[in-house]
This record gives sequence, C-alpha cells and structure tokens, in this order.
Amino acid sequence: MDLFLTQARDIAKEDFKMNQEFMSRNQVEFIRQTYPPNTRILLQHMDDPYAPVPTGTRGTVKYVDDIGQIGVAWDNGRSLSLIPGMDTYRKLTQQELTQEQSEKPSIHDSLGKHAGQQAAHSDKPKMKKEQTR
Repeated sequence: MDLFLTQARDIAKEDFKMNQEFMSRNQVEFIRQTYPPNTRILLQHMDDPYAPVPTGTRGTVKYVDDIGQIGVAWDNGRSLSLIPGMDTYRKLTQQELTQEQSEKPSIHDSLGKHAGQQAAHSDKPKMKKEQTR
C-alpha cells in the first residue's frame, strides 16, 4: 500500500511540475537557505488527495532537492516531501522550539539516572571470595 501511495504522490508532483514554471536556481537556493537541514517545521496543509501528512504534524527538514522540494522526516514516521507553492507550512517559532526542548528528556537526565543506578548498586556489600583450603 505504501508503494501505491508513494507512486500517487510522485504522479501528483509530476502533474504539478508540468503546470508550473520551474524554479530558478536562485529560488531553490533561497529555499535551501530558508529551510536548512534540521529546521523544525509545522505542516499547515498538504495538497495530496492520496496520502497527505495530517495538518498540524511537525517534522524536521532533511534536505532541499534540486527542484526546490523540501525533504522532511515527519514526527509521525512519514517522510513525504513538501512542494513549495502547493503545500503550506512554516518554521516553528522560537517559543515552540523552546517548548519542544522542555518536553523532551535531555541526555543529561538519562545519564544522571544511569549514574544514580550505578551508585545504588555500588552500595551493596561485596561478596567475599571463597577461601582456599
């Protein structure tokens, strides 16, 4: 089923490309500068009748290809590209980014818990070695 959806999305992209003027190199470069890899975005609407990513889904930009499509790893596990001029999306605000960071446990929290577990285990009495006769 995923292959069918991917093919349908590709056909929709081709139809869109045939009905629009191709982006200039300057336009593609502008998109690359505006949406560099690791930029967090929010999908407002995906114009894909077959397999849209749900509105409101957040994702991380992975790349911008040579025709200006934005490759995104969506938080729901999908990986459909955005088509500028066809889909609507925006960067997350600084407030939204800060909120995301406060909701995720940091690596220091994880390391602290692990270190605490090790310390708890080190308090156990050590077993004496058996004496040899």
